[in-house]
Amino acid sequence: MPHVVGSGPNSPDADAPDAPEPDVLADVTSGVTAVPPQAQDGHRASASAAHDVPDAAAAGASRCAPPASPPASDSTGPSAAPAERGPSRGAAPTPAQDSSAKTLAALPAPWHGVTVIVPVYGDPRSLAACLDALAQTSGRRPWRALLIDDASPDPAIAELLADRSGDGPFHLRRLTHNRGYIGAVTAALELATEGDVVLLNSDCVVPGGDWIDRLAAHAGDGVGTVTPLASDGQCFGFPLPFRSAPAFLGDRLARIDAAARHANAGRSVRMLTSVGFCTYVTRACLDATGGLRAEGLTAGYGEEVDFCLRASDAGLGHVAATDCFVTHLGSASFRAAKRALVRRNEAVLERRFPSYFARFAVQCAADPLRPARARIERALLETDARKGGVALIGRDAAALAESHAAWQALQAGEPVRVIEVDALAAPDTIARLSSPGLLWPQNISWRLPEDVPLLTADLAALGHPRLLVERDLAPLAAGWLGPQAFDLLPEQPGETSAAAGPSHLPAELRAACDADAYAGLYL
Repeated sequence: MPHVVGSGPNSPDADAPDAPEPDVLADVTSGVTAVPPQAQDGHRASASAAHDVPDAAAAGASRCAPPASPPASDSTGPSAAPAERGPSRGAAPTPAQDSSAKTLAALPAPWHGVTVIVPVYGDPRSLAACLDALAQTSGRRPWRALLIDDASPDPAIAELLADRSGDGPFHLRRLTHNRGYIGAVTAALELATEGDVVLLNSDCVVPGGDWIDRLAAHAGDGVGTVTPLASDGQCFGFPLPFRSAPAFLGDRLARIDAAARHANAGRSVRMLTSVGFCTYVTRACLDATGGLRAEGLTAGYGEEVDFCLRASDAGLGHVAATDCFVTHLGSASFRAAKRALVRRNEAVLERRFPSYFARFAVQCAADPLRPARARIERALLETDARKGGVALIGRDAAALAESHAAWQALQAGEPVRVIEVDALAAPDTIARLSSPGLLWPQNISWRLPEDVPLLTADLAALGHPRLLVERDLAPLAAGWLGPQAFDLLPEQPGETSAAAGPSHLPAELRAACDADAYAGLYL
């Protein structure tokens, strides 16, 4: 839900107080109000991952209110970021304060489990889905949830949190002043002083069950953060990185997570940083870095990168847990202003960590998570209902997807697969599978002729689609599959260049070929 800029006391347009006040935490579960012993000066900006490469699809952030104004310089002082305030929403009341003030230093201790920290500001629908899924968590490790109400003025948020507070492992703390995402996380960490934590966006839906155990299993010595795959997870995205997939909920989420658990059991991949939609953070990492910081970074883009790179400097690494999948709903907050904010914060990060963006570009080009995504897709193919159809084999995936043969298959209701062949990758040939208009498979590839048995098995899992091969690749295909296994791809009617694509394609097929859209969905 986009935040609407208002003019009330929680509005970005409201003037900041002359002197910063310590944030007050209202302990809803125990009915007391507390001032943390190390309250931060002023308000902090919100955080969202800044792993964006130029023009990459942006992940949404629903975690806090928009910024008041950008800081003037890359300051490292405690008041470098301006106050960040939420929009006014009619006559919504500010959070109530209990008159019986009492110092609250931390949650009940000792604690040897995992604390799931959920900063909350807006988007009640996503929050409800988040909390309902979180309540289904089980497993061997003790866990508790610390919900931080970042002074939300939305009555629906207050009602949701009040209903959940005191319910089993859920604990609610309410900030009486909006501090933004980083400020809310800092307030939570001042209370949760023992054990590892999970930073969970309120628009993130976990699969339930033992997801915490699976993340924790990758948090061994030398590891600072662990991040699962997600539907809108930037470089951790599935089916594709830097693309927003549909919201997988209920049985759909369970099915993808089960495929990840089965296909990638115990597997992790080293990454440069985490992305903050759902990040398992070890206590060693928190101790080594002092937590997240917002100084010099505007509106929550880049703090996680800064945090992870400081952890790396301390000798701690970051991994993707490829055996766990979550749904990140990715609300629309900040998207209109994100580009300028990201550009500004990239400059700040480049000054602090000069080699980061070059290393990140190398990571994106290498796509180290592609094999893990392919294993998940192969597991999903075992139970997919859409079988058969047509597989088009040629040199240009985009041209094949817009071909007359693809259009005819879609008109007939058949699934279309595209196998793009790079015959110049000597000494082997690389073939990559994609599925225009469908969610998967998008990541499966083969090194031929070495992987001919695997290619044959994958085609069988796809339901033995009818194979149509471009004429100049027929000799290669005959060597892989036999001369009787395929037909030649017909010439495009009425065109001289296969790359031009027919102008009569229906809108749904053009959308299917759009690099930024998924036109179809089947599960």
